[in-house]
Amino acid sequence: MEDLDQDVIIESRLRKPAKQSAFSKNLERRRRQRLGLPSDPEESDDGESGSGNGSEDETSFKPIPGARKPGSPISVESDEASSGGTEDFVVEDDGDNSVAMELPLQFSMHRAQPLAVSFKVFFQLLVHIACQPSHLREIYVKERLSREDDTTLYLQNAVGQLRKHLSSIRDSQVASSLWKYNFRNTLEVKPELTIIQIDPEPFCAACRRNSAISTQQAQLQGEPYRPLSFQPLKNVNDSTSEESSDESGSGSDSDESDGSNNNDDEENDDTSEVDIGNSSAEPPQTFNLGQHCARRVALFHTLTHWEYALFQLVEEKVLKIETSNRKRRKKGNAKRIIDTEDPDNIVVYLENKKVIDSQWRLLETYIRQAGNIEARWAGEID
Repeated sequence: MEDLDQDVIIESRLRKPAKQSAFSKNLERRRRQRLGLPSDPEESDDGESGSGNGSEDETSFKPIPGARKPGSPISVESDEASSGGTEDFVVEDDGDNSVAMELPLQFSMHRAQPLAVSFKVFFQLLVHIACQPSHLREIYVKERLSREDDTTLYLQNAVGQLRKHLSSIRDSQVASSLWKYNFRNTLEVKPELTIIQIDPEPFCAACRRNSAISTQQAQLQGEPYRPLSFQPLKNVNDSTSEESSDESGSGSDSDESDGSNNNDDEENDDTSEVDIGNSSAEPPQTFNLGQHCARRVALFHTLTHWEYALFQLVEEKVLKIETSNRKRRKKGNAKRIIDTEDPDNIVVYLENKKVIDSQWRLLETYIRQAGNIEARWAGEID
């Protein structure tokens, strides 16, 4: 060591750290602020020394005017002062001046009511229809469902929910994709269905399989009816034709002899009798079906005409109540007379007699049968 020159001796063998750039200093400062550590004194010294000279080491961080300084404590008073008095923005609702919010029907609580409740509402509507004269029923239904009030919305919701639910079950679970259009249209038009046993025959008219063995026969008959009034279309057409014939007859010449008119009336009466006889004796449409297809067809027909069958029951109950009222008036027993002027009294009477509950349980049975329609019964020949 003594032989070496002092000028070539290196005091430290470790290199000093490289000078940090402005980006590195800014990154280090942000890290310390995030961790809550005090700022580096060397950095502050460098900043103070470089601030006067305008060196490139000065940080490019520029805070937003009015913002809280990094690392300073949060004070509630400063936040309230900076809010600018927004406490008066929220106004409490007064009990007297508050306005009730009315939600649309699609979002109201009545939209998701139980199906049994919708059935009772629909049953009530059928009672109101049955209490009207037969020629005014369709007009009453159109007028009743066209009103703009809460009761009408309630009826429309209940009727629409019930019909949509049962029609979706019928079309998705019961109807078969193998049925032809004419076959399904006949089931939807004819309201009366009778299934009888026949000798085994090949081919099934529903599934159209030649290998199927038909042991039952479906007989469809009855006149098509209007969906609003449940009245046969033939009666409506007859009434309109009679009105048109009366109008045309009033404008005819009055010089015609009475004998010729009588002869024409007699001929018309004869032809009408023949037409009525032919219509009443019209043979039903028949389809040979297998046992499984027969069950499917019967359930499809029931879910299609359940409103018609229910209305026939309601109309029969209303006629029985009116008949019993007349008998009680003759006997002088006015205490047990049911006031039929208000149809709701009939609804209450039928509900007390458990008629509505029994019909709803019957409809539930059809819904359960639709869920198991694909299951085969033991010993079925198909």
